[in-house]
Amino acid sequence: MKFFFFFFKSRFFFPLSFSFFFFSFLPAAVFFPKTPTTTITLSPSFSSLKTPPLQEMGATLVYFPASHTKLLSLIKERVVAGRPPTVFPVANVKTGVLSNADKLCACIDPSSGPGSYTDNFERLFPTIAATFNAPAIRALFSAADFVGISNYPRLPSPEVSPADFEAGIKTFARELALFGVDLKDLVTTKGKQLWFSEVGIGGGANKGGWSRTLEPDIASANTFFGVATAYRADLDPWHAGGEQGAAMLRLLRKFYRALSVYVSSAGSCPGCTLG
Repeated sequence: MKFFFFFFKSRFFFPLSFSFFFFSFLPAAVFFPKTPTTTITLSPSFSSLKTPPLQEMGATLVYFPASHTKLLSLIKERVVAGRPPTVFPVANVKTGVLSNADKLCACIDPSSGPGSYTDNFERLFPTIAATFNAPAIRALFSAADFVGISNYPRLPSPEVSPADFEAGIKTFARELALFGVDLKDLVTTKGKQLWFSEVGIGGGANKGGWSRTLEPDIASANTFFGVATAYRADLDPWHAGGEQGAAMLRLLRKFYRALSVYVSSAGSCPGCTLG
C-alpha cells in the first residue's frame, strides 16, 4: 500500500493542534485575496440536526459532504485563476480532506457502552445511519486527492514499534466503512494518498494540558496529551534532566525512529499488516 505525505508535529504548543486543517484552505485567501467571494452554505445547519456532533474535527465531512466536495473544486479553481494552464495546470493542484483517526462523526456518547468508541459506534450506527447521506460521503472521498488523519496512537508500551502506527489507520478505516467508504480501495485502487496530517507525542500529563509527565508509561499511552502553554523549561517533558528526563528523551527518540521506519517502508515493515 502506498502512503504517506505527513507533517511531523510537536505537541508542546497545544493550541496549534488543528492548524493543518485550515492550511488546506489557505491558498485562495493568501495568494488570491482579490478573487470574488463565494459562499457555500452548510445545509442543513448543525442546530437542525437530529444527531448533532459532540465535537468537531472531521464531523462536517460526513454531515455536509456535498459542501466539502464543492470546496475541493473551488479551491483548485481559485489557485489556478489567472495562471497560464501550460505553466500552472489544475492537475498539479491537490486538495483533500482531513479528520481525526477516530470519532469521525462524533455522534455517539463515548460512555454509551462497554468497549471502545469505535466498538460502540459500530453497534449503534444502524440507529443513526439515516442521518447521513452515504452516497454524498462516498462522492466526497472519491473527489479528494488525499485523505489525512491525525494519528496519535495509544502505544501499548514505551518500547515503540513501527506497527503501533497502524492502529489509527485501522480505526479510521472501520468508521469509514460504515459510511460505505473503503479506505484501502481508495489508496490501492484509486490512487489516493493517505497522509498523517498530524502525528506526534506530547509528554502531557492530562488532556487539559496543564502539566507535563515524566513517566514514559503515561506519555506513551496518551500521545495526544501536550502542554498548553508558551514554552517554559520547567514544563518541558523532554529536557527535565536526571534519570526521569533521560527516560522521556529515550521515549521521544524511539517514537520518531519507529515512525520513520513505518513511513519510509510505506507500511511494509516487520509486524506491519497494511503495506
